[in-house]
Amino acid sequence: MPVRQTEGGNFFFNFHYTLHLPNPWGERLVAMIAFAFAALVLSGVLLHLKRLVPDYFTLRLKAALPRSLLDLHVLTGSAMLPFHIMITWSGLILTAENALPVLQLEQEPPTQTEAPQQSSTHWAPQASLVVMLQQAQAHLGSMPSYVLFDDGKTTFSAIQHDSLNANDLSAEFDSQTGEFLSQSKEPSPIENAFYTLNGLHLARSMGLLLRWLWFAGGLASSIMVASGLVYYTARQKKQTTHAFGLAKRLNIALLGGLITACLSFFVLNRLIPVQWQARAALEVTGFFGVWASGLLLVMLIPIRKSARIIAWATGLIGLALPVIDGLTVPLQAWGSMLHLTVNGMFLLTGLSAMGSLRFLPVWRSHD
Repeated sequence: MPVRQTEGGNFFFNFHYTLHLPNPWGERLVAMIAFAFAALVLSGVLLHLKRLVPDYFTLRLKAALPRSLLDLHVLTGSAMLPFHIMITWSGLILTAENALPVLQLEQEPPTQTEAPQQSSTHWAPQASLVVMLQQAQAHLGSMPSYVLFDDGKTTFSAIQHDSLNANDLSAEFDSQTGEFLSQSKEPSPIENAFYTLNGLHLARSMGLLLRWLWFAGGLASSIMVASGLVYYTARQKKQTTHAFGLAKRLNIALLGGLITACLSFFVLNRLIPVQWQARAALEVTGFFGVWASGLLLVMLIPIRKSARIIAWATGLIGLALPVIDGLTVPLQAWGSMLHLTVNGMFLLTGLSAMGSLRFLPVWRSHD
């Protein structure tokens, strides 16, 4: 089956915990940032402990800009406080083994020898897939979710849906004879705790309602960080140091330029011709190219003008993506919830960016 070369959602998944840096330095850097964020969450709890309940009901949008930003920062931080704590600590535990290794193997790792070239059909099972699938369903107690073929073995795995436990049950068969070989063992309590933390952090196997709640938590986290950054610069606006000017410009490049780069990644995913070589690498290069261009833009032209340009670019790309999908995606695909949700988010992002242009003159009038 000819498959289109694309980095796809895998890019965002890896970028989340490696920042696209070489292994293992990316994971270690993200772990250090997560440790710092965990300390900030804990100190924020202690700082706002006496006002935790009032903070849930305080949002003065008509107040001076620093005051309204602080209210927004505290509200999004306190409203989703359990989520912030859970997602931070579960992420630290999941990356601890690779990011902060504490055990070093004394023996030298075995030397790797080049495996002989295998034909493209070496993995293909000779036994009946239908029979193996039926046996796997009987062993696992539920319909398998995916199947893996690897060096003479066929493994059927079932995701535990509507569960916080991310441990996939699996059954292994001989690809040549169809003989049942083994089944996943019952995990220990410690392994179960790890799989539960994995499920809580990745939200991969939980129900739809919890996944939307996790989405809202991630959105609240983004607003909390963004309002904190802008609050800092709004509070220091009387300063004229070069460092303060650099902080304001970096705010625009990070908060606006990153969203523009993410949307541009989706545009490249749709418009780069399928037959082009290194298509996946071009998507990633385009992402970082757009982000770097946004940074260069805010460094070269006045701050407010660069903010408006990035907001316009984000809005136009967000509104254009559903049009591109309408021209390139078959009509029958639009009946799926995936397409409707994704394009709905594109529209919402584009409209939000356009709406932010209306607030820029208002912010200029604040003290």
